Amino acid sequence: MAELPPSAHPSLVHCPPRNVLFFGETGVGKSSVINMLIGENTDAACISSGAQGCTFASASYEATISGEQFVLWDTVGLNEGEKGKTPPVVAERNLRELMHNIKGGLSLLVYVIRGTRFREVVRINYDLFHRMICDQKVPIIAVVTGLENEERMDAWWDNNEADLRKFGLVFKANACITASRGKVLKTGCHAFEDEYEESRGKLLKLIPQSCSPEPILIPMQSGEGILRLDTGHSRHGSNGDVDDNNEQALVMNLLWKLISLLLRCIPKNPLSSETNTH
Repeated sequence: MAELPPSAHPSLVHCPPRNVLFFGETGVGKSSVINMLIGENTDAACISSGAQGCTFASASYEATISGEQFVLWDTVGLNEGEKGKTPPVVAERNLRELMHNIKGGLSLLVYVIRGTRFREVVRINYDLFHRMICDQKVPIIAVVTGLENEERMDAWWDNNEADLRKFGLVFKANACITASRGKVLKTGCHAFEDEYEESRGKLLKLIPQSCSPEPILIPMQSGEGILRLDTGHSRHGSNGDVDDNNEQALVMNLLWKLISLLLRCIPKNPLSSETNTH
C-alpha cells in the first residue's frame, strides 16, 4: 500500500492561526488585555499610562489559547482628543496599513471599552470597525475593563446592555473584567489578584468560543465601492490600475464625512456610565 503524503494525514495538517483584532480608545486597556491572553511574566504589549498614546501603530502577538494558535492584533487608539495623542491622519493611515497586513482574514473583533468611560466615540468606533470596515461579517465581542471595584463585575453588563442596544451596539458575547492586578499589598499579594485571575479565565474561554468557524476575508474592493459611492469617482485609471496618488485623500474624505454624519445622528445626552450594583 502506498504511503500517504504528510499533507494527507489529518493530524499533520497545518491550521493557520486565527487573527483577532482588538480596538478601542487609548487608555481603556487593550494592551493589558492582550498581555493577559499571552500569559507571559513580562508585558509584551506596551501599556499606555501617560499623555502620549503608547499604542501608536498596530502590532501583532502570537498566543496559544486552548491548544489553538492565535495572532492578536493591537490597534492604534482612535478619537483621542488633541494634545499628546495620535494625530487623525496617522491613525487613519495606520488603520489602512493594518487591514493590508492581516493575512488570511479575521476571525474575531474585540472591542475594549471602559466601564466608567462612555463617550460618543464609543459608537463611532463600533460603526467604523464592525459595520464599515468588516461589513458586519466578523463576530464582535465586548470586553469591559476597569471593574475591579465592583461587587460583582458581571453586574455592569446587566445594568447597561439595554442602553448599548439602544445605541446600536450589539455583541455576540461579553466579558466584564479587570485588566490590572492592582498595587502590591504588605502581604506581598496584589490588591485585585483574585479578580484578575477570574477575568483572565473569562477571556481564555471567550476568545476561542466567539471566533467565526472560518476566517472572514476583508477585500479591498468593499472599501473601494464605498469610495465610489461617496465621491462619484473610481480609484482605477483608464488602464485598470489603482491610482495611488488619490487613494489617501479619498479615504480621509470618506472617514471624516462618516464621523461627521454619525456625530449629527447621536443624541445630545451621552450614554450614562453609572451602574447600580446590589
